[in-house]
Amino acid sequence: NSSGVFTDSIIDDTCIQSREVWTGTTYTLAAEILSECNTIKRYRNTLTDDPNNPIIKELDELIVKLHNMAYNTAIGIHDSGWNEFGYFFATPEAYNCNGNYRSL
Repeated sequence: NSSGVFTDSIIDDTCIQSREVWTGTTYTLAAEILSECNTIKRYRNTLTDDPNNPIIKELDELIVKLHNMAYNTAIGIHDSGWNEFGYFFATPEAYNCNGNYRSL
């Protein structure tokens, strides 16, 4: 279990890390999703625009989904840190769903 949640949706409480949100890791994930999105865009742009090609439509839909996923991930970590918990420029390395943190 690497996400803090078991496959049956039960939170893993065997260690403190599984109940935390890691700010830097989350922003890194969002950036990696955007990077993958850009890689797919570059590949998509090598294909000839053929309205009958189902791969083009599938790639275009995937690009939109990945783009939205990346920004929603970044917005979520930003909004919880700035708007919900008020960390502002003292954003901790990790915090839990109650806003408690171990270190700044």
